[in-house]
Amino acid sequence: MHLYRNKDHIQEILNKWEQIDDEIWAKIICMELNRRVAKAYARAPVITVNGSTIGFDGYRVGLRGFENPKREACTKEALELINDGIKLKMDESGNILIKRLTKCEVFVKPWGDRKLSNSIGKEIDENGKLEMEKASILFDMKKFHANIGQELKCAYPDRKNLESQCITCIAFGADRPDLLAIPSWIMIINVVALELVKCKLPPIRHRVPKFVSIFDVKSMQKELAAKIIDCDEKHLVHFEEKKESRIEETKKESPKLKEKSDEQEKKLLKILVKADQDKDESQKTSSSNGKGKI
Repeated sequence: MHLYRNKDHIQEILNKWEQIDDEIWAKIICMELNRRVAKAYARAPVITVNGSTIGFDGYRVGLRGFENPKREACTKEALELINDGIKLKMDESGNILIKRLTKCEVFVKPWGDRKLSNSIGKEIDENGKLEMEKASILFDMKKFHANIGQELKCAYPDRKNLESQCITCIAFGADRPDLLAIPSWIMIINVVALELVKCKLPPIRHRVPKFVSIFDVKSMQKELAAKIIDCDEKHLVHFEEKKESRIEETKKESPKLKEKSDEQEKKLLKILVKADQDKDESQKTSSSNGKGKI
């Protein structure tokens, strides 16, 4: 499993957008190394993520309450150390606040490279390590607005970049460059920020052109030849069927045509007989007139 495949989580939210309640402000995805073990939608004003076995009750996410048959030993150790965990809250401005309650080290990691644009609060240092009992801005909405404005100035705004900023990762117990190597970590997807991106840059669906390898040319030629032969055979069969149907129609119509031709011959014969009679009468009349004159 690779990191880029986790971007499907954004698309999963967009696909179910009409079903998501207005009260939901974030989606929490619980990860163990490269495996997703649970997901939850944050609706309550304050959400606690800890190491309990409660699972998810709407207010608390207990990371040890989810089953994973392939759970590694390092993950079990990390889950045992989380204890009180962290608290998450969204304020009126759309910022997501985080407070570390556990003695276990907690690290905030952006989605992708830290050097690239992100919306993590300034008070969180470059290492991303959270201080004990101190509230910090996990997602800075004002900074995100500025990043959107900067992106919109580009000739070709990168929508994926803004969507990636809606994802913030939190690692428990260990900080490693590769997120998929961290025993226990969670993703926080800011649904409010995602809605803002959706409004500013609506997703454009377009067909992706089909690229063909040059090594597939021969196979394509064979397929084309087979299609042509198949088309010719179908055309020939259709032609033969049409020919047979015409023969059948001709056979059916031949008696009628014969009767019609017989009638026409009779009419023609009558006309010829009448013409001969008229001719004879005219000759007789002319001969009688000639005798009278002499």
